[in-house]
Amino acid sequence: MRKILFLAIIILGISASAMADKIYLKNGTIITGQIESKDRNAVVINVKGVPRRYFMQQIDSIDESSQEAAITDYSLENLKSLSEIPQDKVDLILRFLEVDGTKQRMKENLKTAIANAPEDKQPQLKAMIRVDEILTELVPVYDKLFEKDELEEIILFYQSFAGKKLQEVAPIVLNETVKVTYEYVREKFKNSQKATGN
Repeated sequence: MRKILFLAIIILGISASAMADKIYLKNGTIITGQIESKDRNAVVINVKGVPRRYFMQQIDSIDESSQEAAITDYSLENLKSLSEIPQDKVDLILRFLEVDGTKQRMKENLKTAIANAPEDKQPQLKAMIRVDEILTELVPVYDKLFEKDELEEIILFYQSFAGKKLQEVAPIVLNETVKVTYEYVREKFKNSQKATGN
């Protein structure tokens, strides 16, 4: 049973590292995603579900269907310290973590974890662990992965009807994806065992 769950998780993880296109901007920024359209004036690239338009005057070069997986482009080495990040970007990141539901999910998970802890440890955990402090620790990660304009666009999306719906149904979709993948792998594993006589 654990083997099947492990394989399901691996399959889900592999889908996160799909092949990606890259746009190299003249300012040195590299945009990684899936090119949706391209004409002589502009390119539209889908970055983590958000379409972004770049005009040819901004672009140095384009690498379509790069052989590198998108996930490798997001190295978290050499993160800036919190004091090196402009305060307006810090505020934007914290706002993003609120509108995308991260802050609320962390609060709910912490509440559950504390409730499941030994009763004598619960007051200490409540006093010691602060969601806002954890979110602040995440700021350098988001600073490295997102530009200000990307954060602004994503925040606008999450504030839209479609963004709110995505937040509402994402846990359901994720749960169903895990179930379907688990059943698929389990069935394949079962058929494989029948075929080999194990």
